Amino acid sequence: MPADLWEENNNTMVIRRAIEPTDWPRFRIYARRIHGFAVGKRRKSMRPSAKCLLALARAKPHDIPHLFPNVRSWHWPSLLSDASDEAFQCMPLMMSIATEAVDFNLNGLGVIGLPSVQSMLSTFPAIQNVRIWGEPENPLVLQALPDFFSHGQALRSAAIVNIPLSGSVAQHLAGFEHLARLSVFLDHRWSSSQISGFQALVDLSIESGTFHPMLLFLRIIESPKLQSVSLCTMDLIEPAAHEIASIFTTLVPQFPHMQLRSLRVHTQFMHPSGLSNFVERDDMRPLFAFRNLSCLELWISTSFHMGNQDVREMAAAWPHLESLILSRNGWLGASSVTIAGLAHLLCLPDLHTLSIPIDGSIVDLTLEMTSALQRNTRIQSLNLLDSVINDSEADAVATLLATLTPNVEYIDAWDCTTVCRTEATSWQLAAEYRDRWNKVARMVSEKNKGISEEVVAAFID
Repeated sequence: MPADLWEENNNTMVIRRAIEPTDWPRFRIYARRIHGFAVGKRRKSMRPSAKCLLALARAKPHDIPHLFPNVRSWHWPSLLSDASDEAFQCMPLMMSIATEAVDFNLNGLGVIGLPSVQSMLSTFPAIQNVRIWGEPENPLVLQALPDFFSHGQALRSAAIVNIPLSGSVAQHLAGFEHLARLSVFLDHRWSSSQISGFQALVDLSIESGTFHPMLLFLRIIESPKLQSVSLCTMDLIEPAAHEIASIFTTLVPQFPHMQLRSLRVHTQFMHPSGLSNFVERDDMRPLFAFRNLSCLELWISTSFHMGNQDVREMAAAWPHLESLILSRNGWLGASSVTIAGLAHLLCLPDLHTLSIPIDGSIVDLTLEMTSALQRNTRIQSLNLLDSVINDSEADAVATLLATLTPNVEYIDAWDCTTVCRTEATSWQLAAEYRDRWNKVARMVSEKNKGISEEVVAAFID
């Protein structure tokens, strides 16, 4: 549009004069070149106000059904500087029959914009990917979604953020034949009675205050294709170990054993309360049924009580494991995994991420024994959480780690921002452990650097 039509006010495009018929030819040329509206690096770039969009809508020639005929995807907040009920009327004009992906919030939705939201998927049936968020306190937001999703048979991906999933919306989603990816938020009112389906689901992500609504939702999934499950609790309450175990036992009969590749569990609670809340070795064993598991990331405050035999079983059960994270805070000194047990995990050829505490005060592996073990060349960073170690064993542990992980560049242990300590571990002792592991990390780096230089020299010779 002509430059004299707009002016900038605090990064907002404000209309200066009425739109005239002579303004449209140039707009038509450039509008065809636009294929998407998205958040870019220039977050403070100028965006039109709702009044500008309304002015465009009202002045639009009758032979232009959509302002941007080739738009395939749009991110509503990146297009609009201020949310208002009237602005929702303009949403259909910003889309086209080619639109496949939409990402928008419902903040500010009122009775004027409600019909535009409710009819979006019926008006634009090519839409396959949807992400919606908004204010759950607004009753019109909850009213809009059932009608919106009643026409979503073509959806491949749906994400409903911060808006509690209702039974009516879930009923629609469960019946979609092509829905492969789903992200939902559940509150304490969630009930799964008389709902089942999700036959095409491949990737599932759930947020909730606690694990209980998640378990109810998992039981209604009937997909033989599910490969990835991600669960996140938002309440600042420490989950009990039996709640974590319930997740594992729920997954086994519900999902195909050879399909599930990834399980991520994340809790917001940071600091474990004491030594009575542990995930035991038997709690983990149900997951051994998933033979093709490549990612198990348990970002939880709950501690673990395991030893060498347990990690050997993990390595045998999950030969394709790429990422293993067991706890975000450490095991409160309950790890009896030694360097020999760690070696079994490091032998996994695809493993590139590992977070597990060990008892470094016990060195039950010799350099000669490592000759029969496979080296891990993929791990560059190793997180040992609240691993203990004596100063006298530091050199031996460093030699073994350098041999087993020749490409490791960084070893993290006793990070004061995440790792928790027991009353038996003073701040002074925790600092000593951290210093010892820092010493190990330096020695590993020096040893690996020396080995690399020897290899290069031998190659040149």
